Amino acid sequence: MTIPLFPRLATLGIFFLSSGFLSAASNDTDAVPDVDNTMVQSTNLIPQPTPSPSQPASVPQASAATIPSPVVDALVIPEVARGYEDIYRRFLGGKLIYTDPNGIEKKELPIRALANPLKGTFDLSECGDTSQYLSISTGYRKAQKAANSSKVEIWLAPWFLVNKNLSSSAKHLQPIMGNWDAAAAPVGLLWTWGGWSDLARYDYLVTNSLEDLGSEDMHEKWKKSGGWLGGSAIGDWIMRKNVHLFQVSFDFSIKHGGAFVKGPDRLLGWKDLE
Repeated sequence: MTIPLFPRLATLGIFFLSSGFLSAASNDTDAVPDVDNTMVQSTNLIPQPTPSPSQPASVPQASAATIPSPVVDALVIPEVARGYEDIYRRFLGGKLIYTDPNGIEKKELPIRALANPLKGTFDLSECGDTSQYLSISTGYRKAQKAANSSKVEIWLAPWFLVNKNLSSSAKHLQPIMGNWDAAAAPVGLLWTWGGWSDLARYDYLVTNSLEDLGSEDMHEKWKKSGGWLGGSAIGDWIMRKNVHLFQVSFDFSIKHGGAFVKGPDRLLGWKDLE
């Protein structure tokens, strides 16, 4: 006997409604469904087109939630700066400022842009012809460099870095440590002639605060140190001709909300999040 079409559809409707009810009832025991599973189940409810042989299946894209955000406040403090974190942060915020001989153009060279902020050399190639006569670095002199044999070397030296290595690579700086008050002058300036093989020959200024270091150009600062370079004719000429074009500045304040952002291999720099 043939069953009419309408009773057959009604029977199928009852079957599907029953299946949906049973499925809903079984899910009531999970009060907080897993977010990822819910997303997958919801996606599966939408019919997906079947890719043709000539059209490869689409690759699911990662959701925005899986993309890592930048790491904030992730400044890595090197072992040598442990206990001096605030000074290290402020040192990284410092910069070398070049002013052209006409006093018109200025160029800022941030310490944080150096590959290694504690032992890096500034690129003076865009600072007139000063790179022929000067080498300006962070840290302190550890050996004579042939490339600097006809240059004045200037070093921006954090006290904590020198103090950490007094018995090894910085032992030639031991005589000045008694006059170097780390609290009053956390960073010192050192000048030497690159042609000297004797590491113990240098001029120094270790009595200025970070604010005072930026109050005058480096030639004026050197004149307050006196010493070896004043007795070298070529050294004195270079100091008068080039060094006055440079000034170091640590004149900045850490604003609320500011943070260092760390890259995969090195510090990228200071970012003000305000």
